[in-house]
Amino acid sequence: MSRTRDGLRISAPGQMLLELALLLPHEDVVVALDHVLGPTAPFGHLTREELRDRLEPYLGRRGGRRLLTALDDARAGVESPGETHTRLLLTRAGFPEPTINLPVTDPDTGRPRRLDLAYEDLQVAIEYDGDWHREQDVWREDHARQDSLESAGWAFRRLNAGDLAQPERFLVALRRTMLARGGNVPARSRWADGALSPGAVRAREHAARRRSASGRNVSARAQRRAA
Repeated sequence: MSRTRDGLRISAPGQMLLELALLLPHEDVVVALDHVLGPTAPFGHLTREELRDRLEPYLGRRGGRRLLTALDDARAGVESPGETHTRLLLTRAGFPEPTINLPVTDPDTGRPRRLDLAYEDLQVAIEYDGDWHREQDVWREDHARQDSLESAGWAFRRLNAGDLAQPERFLVALRRTMLARGGNVPARSRWADGALSPGAVRAREHAARRRSASGRNVSARAQRRAA
């Protein structure tokens, strides 16, 4: 069902997500689902299982399979699109899935803090810096928090939108940090020759969609001939 807001007809939440699954690359659909499951969720706080139940009426429609695949990659507790893109980059590169917004205590102030993404057993934190982190007060706060937590044994790796576009430098630095702390790390060949750049990922996804569509067309023609 659709609704009207400010005189405009808008899709119901489930229909909207289905439409996004038809229009957007997989990773952007995951961003949307992470937002639905996040702390500023527009439809109330839901678990992934509860969201799947709400989407059940839409999953048999065109785009439903893509939506379900994106839901498998969605997580609760994500606070920004940059965190989603970083988490998916890490898992595509072969790193273990990190903890999202890990709560820690500042050893100097006793204040509760959160780390965007973290490998708690190795004390390795990953922070995504959106443009707002360049504001002076935010930069000072980030710097003070990192300095205090580093003194307690944490290692930080930071990245921004440029690193998402060309992730090799960040991935090599993270691999080196985790290896030095005894962590299991993927081979560098996983991201050689720009294999994990957004353009390369979208190209593989587009090719997979074309193969899937071609397979459905062949099946439909075979069914018509058999009829």
